[in-house]
Amino acid sequence: MMRMQRLPVDDELFYAGNKKAAAEYLKRIQGTYIRNLSDGTTARISSTSIGKLLSNKALSKSLANGFSIPEHDTAAANIARLFREAVCMVTRPDRKGSPDIVAIHIYQVRIQFKERVGIAEILLKESRQNGHLIY
Repeated sequence: MMRMQRLPVDDELFYAGNKKAAAEYLKRIQGTYIRNLSDGTTARISSTSIGKLLSNKALSKSLANGFSIPEHDTAAANIARLFREAVCMVTRPDRKGSPDIVAIHIYQVRIQFKERVGIAEILLKESRQNGHLIY
């Protein structure tokens, strides 16, 4: 059964500050399904999602795109809100050709940090077995 959670829609982000705070914040919504407002897609935040969001690989991509470590941790912690407000920009097949993966969807959303605005990218993996997972 889907557990839908209404998250606050306000202008305030949870400023994580570090990976541990982001992980603790994300664990509160683990297993939650979030509906995207632009296309109606419902995606789940799993323990794998949390691990991917806070991985060194994800951090490296954020740093390469001009985000700081605290900004990356803040974006990761606010992934449910960001996904809800994002727009799907690209849908493509899985690069590894996995038969279980239906498609990879890449969403983008504007994120307002205290000092500046950025564009966050959210990867959504659509699989036959697990549905839509936020990465």
